[in-house]
Amino acid sequence: PYSNVTFNEHGDIIPNNTRPSRDQYIAELPFVNSQFLRLIDTIINGSQHQPIIIFQADHGSGNTLRRLGNGEDGGVAYDAYASYYLPDARAIDLPSPFTLVNSFPLLLNHLFGLDLALQDDRLFHVDDRDAPFEQQVDVTEAFLHK
Repeated sequence: PYSNVTFNEHGDIIPNNTRPSRDQYIAELPFVNSQFLRLIDTIINGSQHQPIIIFQADHGSGNTLRRLGNGEDGGVAYDAYASYYLPDARAIDLPSPFTLVNSFPLLLNHLFGLDLALQDDRLFHVDDRDAPFEQQVDVTEAFLHK
């Protein structure tokens, strides 16, 4: 679900709702999930070769906030969704901790025998979207290594 367009459970757009409540967010999940599954089936059934499907978010949801080590609401979401469909029912062991920055190197190394270097698993929070590179705060210890 994406806050710029909010759906109800039947896929009807809820007009003028750019800030859905937690309940509205959860209510739209069945519709969004059904569309996602239809898309996956379409890709698999329409592919000449077994596809590799990578579906991942660029950030977590404000509705799935983690708490800081001191129990306070961090106001930051880092649990970004990732799902991988690999040919021939292959499995891949993801290291722990794991951030999405390493998705492509891990998959390319595993599937094609490459030797791409992995990046440090780091998490950064940006308070000011207008100045994202000037306002980064490293929150790796608070969120990744707990």
